[in-house]
Amino acid sequence: GEGGDQIVDEWGFHADLLSRFRLRELITKARSFAAEYKNSMLDHLRLAVLRLVPERWLYLRRRILKNVPPSWVKEEACARLGFKEKIFRSHPKPRFHSHCQSFTYEQITNPYGTLKLELEERVFAKFSLEMRYPFYDSRLVEFMLALPWQERSSGERKEILRTALRGIVPDMILARRDKGDHTSETDRGLSFFCAGGNLEPFNQSGLISRYVRFNEAQKLVTRYFKGEKDLRFNVWFLITVDRWLKQFNQGVQHERKEKSEKEVPVSKSH
Repeated sequence: GEGGDQIVDEWGFHADLLSRFRLRELITKARSFAAEYKNSMLDHLRLAVLRLVPERWLYLRRRILKNVPPSWVKEEACARLGFKEKIFRSHPKPRFHSHCQSFTYEQITNPYGTLKLELEERVFAKFSLEMRYPFYDSRLVEFMLALPWQERSSGERKEILRTALRGIVPDMILARRDKGDHTSETDRGLSFFCAGGNLEPFNQSGLISRYVRFNEAQKLVTRYFKGEKDLRFNVWFLITVDRWLKQFNQGVQHERKEKSEKEVPVSKSH
């Protein structure tokens, strides 16, 4: 199912309605989608408004608020990596006839999606498995990008997919409206790993202080354990960066040891 949300979901649909001033229909569809997603209608209206904001204004907002990069990332590390220049640089995008098409394109090409697929490939390769992604079939992608925005939905989430699979997939599955996620498992795992919100498990590599300001990271972890659960992946990223540094450093030390052992000079007989 990887790619289903990115390819056949109706992201951008409400922005298309708003940009064409179809306000009554926008309210009706936003209410319908809110019931599908089990969230607030205002969330969908807010996303529709944000889609209409010119991209250069969003970059300007980042500069004014100065919340990018996060406060727990060290300035020196950002400078070495040219992080700010990359974040604040505007990236030209192809023009599309609708926000639906534009959003689908962004979802397919965004760096996080590419990274996720690469990581999955490596994980499954350890178990001698090779993954396939039917939703990323080029013919389906081309079809969805070419589809007029008004054909994407009449108010039901993933309506195109449900319609296409009618008579193939059991009705009970087609009628399903919930969506599984791993947030509760992630929260449980982080609570076990960082008992009491302490930062000690974050520095097993001994190297993370090169990139992270520990006092700010501690504030982040504390806020998460006090109830700001939307920060769960920020906390998770701190842990995974530390684990990567630990594994990478161990690999480098092992290579150096092997190299030094090979370079030991052989004593000459007299």
